[in-house]
Amino acid sequence: MDCMAKVGLVKAMGVLFQDVSRDLQMDSTDFGIALGLLLSVGSIASPIVIALYNRCPHPRLFMLLGAVMSPCCIILASFTNTKAVLQVGFTVSGLGHSMVRMPCLVALNRLAGDNFNIFYSLASCGHALGMVFYPFMAEELLTAYGWRGALVILAGLMFHEVPCLMTIQMPSKDIPSKDGEGLRDSDRDKLLAPLVEEPENESDIPIDKSRNAVHGHSPLSSIADVTQILLKWFRSTMIYLDPISLFIFLSHTSMVFVYSGWLSFLVPHALQRELSSHNIILLTFCAAVGSISARVSVGFLTHRLIRPIDMVLILSIMNTVVMVTDVYIPNLIVMLISSFCSSVSFAGRGTLGHLVIKARVSADHLAMSLAFLEVVAGSAVYFSGFIAGFTADTFSSYDASFKLLAIVDVFTFFLMLPVKIVKRRETSSCELK
Repeated sequence: MDCMAKVGLVKAMGVLFQDVSRDLQMDSTDFGIALGLLLSVGSIASPIVIALYNRCPHPRLFMLLGAVMSPCCIILASFTNTKAVLQVGFTVSGLGHSMVRMPCLVALNRLAGDNFNIFYSLASCGHALGMVFYPFMAEELLTAYGWRGALVILAGLMFHEVPCLMTIQMPSKDIPSKDGEGLRDSDRDKLLAPLVEEPENESDIPIDKSRNAVHGHSPLSSIADVTQILLKWFRSTMIYLDPISLFIFLSHTSMVFVYSGWLSFLVPHALQRELSSHNIILLTFCAAVGSISARVSVGFLTHRLIRPIDMVLILSIMNTVVMVTDVYIPNLIVMLISSFCSSVSFAGRGTLGHLVIKARVSADHLAMSLAFLEVVAGSAVYFSGFIAGFTADTFSSYDASFKLLAIVDVFTFFLMLPVKIVKRRETSSCELK
């Protein structure tokens, strides 16, 4: 449901763009920045969200706060007369989405066990519903209430997450695991590995008296201590233990860059080609069918039949071909097929990125690896909205933006090849220490 609200709002803003830009004096670049902030800030803040969640005595209340904060900021932003306030509202709303999504993702990994691929794919099917439902509602509400009233009503629909979260039976102290045993707060804290192991007693702390006598608490000694802590933390990360895993993050960043640009400007691209409202709804419907088909199929195919990384490579090639075809053949049928295939590619790879990480990274590093994946993805989302919008303004055509996105998607394929070729090196207990 969180996915449906977030993606649906982005699609709905494409329908409302002309009226919003006229009242707030926004161009395509400003519009891309606003949507980029909505999609990126929550992802960038994912490590902080996970840290707060693991230390919160009432996890369900933490998620409810995010579910309420997100639509409230959109409602407040709808009353603004400046584009800056609209962008700030979208920024805080994106943070609220992260406060719901990341705890759900961590809890799902803990409870689903070996069936994580299937359950995660099904949970992400909300993207498809949002692609169809929200633009259709925005079109009807825009005629009756204007863009401000439409945005308020669409934000009100996002409150549906609150009663759903209220039904979750998540005790504040113990969280049920797959085998029925409870997880204490101390167990939840292990999802984030501590930077330094704290000694049990003060007598266990080694004290260098000669150093303290000579240097005291000098700034240089403090800097050296911080450097040692950071170095020890870096040596415990998965990137240090398995450098090839860095290419997973780079490839996923490239994919998210392309996906965000395509998602933000699919509807404006169709409006520029003077498609009717009926055809635009049909276009988003094809994208929704492709999205839900890919997300369901990915879960079952990767469960037993095919490796996630192989599907990523295949979908990367497919999307590059269809995006180039869409640019050079401006035909409705081609656009419908392209929308379906691109949605299949993005939805599949969006799910597969987390599955590739789960297959490559050890369980001890999974939580922080997923959080870091969200950080790099969030950065890509922001720059994608800005660069794609700036390209469209510079060349006065969204075809230029789609050409740029197709070129960037080529890097997604080549960045994932090293992960396919080089197998993961098993780390020994000595290396982990």
